[in-house]
Amino acid sequence: MTNDPTELASTKIDVAELLDTPGATREVELDLPVPEGFEVPLTAFGDEVRVDGVLESLVDGVLLRGTVEIDVDQQCAMCLEPIDRHPSTADVAELFSDPATAEDPEDVEVGYTIRGGVIDIDTLIRDALAADIDTAPHCRPDCKGLCPTCGINRNEATCDCHDTVVDDRWSALADLDLDS
Repeated sequence: MTNDPTELASTKIDVAELLDTPGATREVELDLPVPEGFEVPLTAFGDEVRVDGVLESLVDGVLLRGTVEIDVDQQCAMCLEPIDRHPSTADVAELFSDPATAEDPEDVEVGYTIRGGVIDIDTLIRDALAADIDTAPHCRPDCKGLCPTCGINRNEATCDCHDTVVDDRWSALADLDLDS
């Protein structure tokens, strides 16, 4: 299945024909816009989210197994230098259930429901990406970051600033002799 302008809204997939045939499968290949309002600190996203997977009809609902991928541009959390664009790929396996036919409707996970033979994978995309994308990326493991006093990038130059800035209210603690 690929994107077709005559189909449902971008993150909605019609699974009605799978519901009556447990064991039936259908491949899914979608290029979708980045979910509206989805943000991760220090991160800019490519234009599309790619969802590749297989829908499988089960007695309890429809299982979507596959991957969610998006290109990300990030900034180092330490020095704020750009990190090269790279794909972020998350494996997904989620069961979508119909609360009307579930043994216990309260067990159906919010956002992973079948309504009128349709599933909406917006929540799945958001959950997968949020769990996979590094929220404090580093340009390299030994990044020295920015000097908190003068702001110079310590990976590129050194400064004469002192690392320790003591709040005057705590200065009396410096006189304590803790070695005895």
